[in-house]
Amino acid sequence: MVVNPEAVDIAGFSNPQIAEMPLHAVTEVLGSDGLVRRFGLEIARFSAEEKAQLNGALAWAMELHAEDKRFREPATNHILRVAIRIMHHYGVSDVNLITAALLHDSVEDHVYEITGRPDASKDDALLEISARTNPDIAMLVGAVTNPEYEKGRDKLEQYQEHVDSILSKDDPRVRILKVSDFTDNAMGVLYMPAEGAEYRARRYSVLVSIFEKAILDPSTPLSSGARAHIVKQLAETQRRLNIFLK
Repeated sequence: MVVNPEAVDIAGFSNPQIAEMPLHAVTEVLGSDGLVRRFGLEIARFSAEEKAQLNGALAWAMELHAEDKRFREPATNHILRVAIRIMHHYGVSDVNLITAALLHDSVEDHVYEITGRPDASKDDALLEISARTNPDIAMLVGAVTNPEYEKGRDKLEQYQEHVDSILSKDDPRVRILKVSDFTDNAMGVLYMPAEGAEYRARRYSVLVSIFEKAILDPSTPLSSGARAHIVKQLAETQRRLNIFLK
């Protein structure tokens, strides 16, 4: 699959308009094509080599997740928002981190498609990502990939342990990737079927303060403006989750 975000034509909307629209508005009004176009606008500042890496990762992610749904929308919308948020709202220019954002769900969902082997493990998939991109990207993807949960143990408890381990890793870039993923997922609880919303709200609510502490840690490579944006977004996330916890 070849993806050229610059070739996506959105009738009735100029590039400056799309570039400044909130991500939820791009999703609601323009759909997947709008997010792809917005991605193209965000990466315009990068070098030709860097754009090739990012467009290649986007094409691979869209191929892997082509049939996947997340709540009420294509899973690729979530992946695009996670990457765009890191660039636009967090001010990140680390191309490997943005590439990892595009591939962050790939190992959890598509080990076989990545490796072509029915007996392959998540580690095998990460090795393939390393070979197709580079070891740094594979490390970042691996850091945020959910482990296999132990049977007989509370899944909420294990998920919190997993997030704690992510946020305590030596490479603080992992926190940036995970908080973009977390806020996009948690804010989307409003669009979940009612029977699953309460469970998700309980799963996410206990983590909001943990993420805030990690983002405010001086070692997290973000500007003061980006930190303030994330803290505000986490507060809105908590407000939405509280709707289902009453």
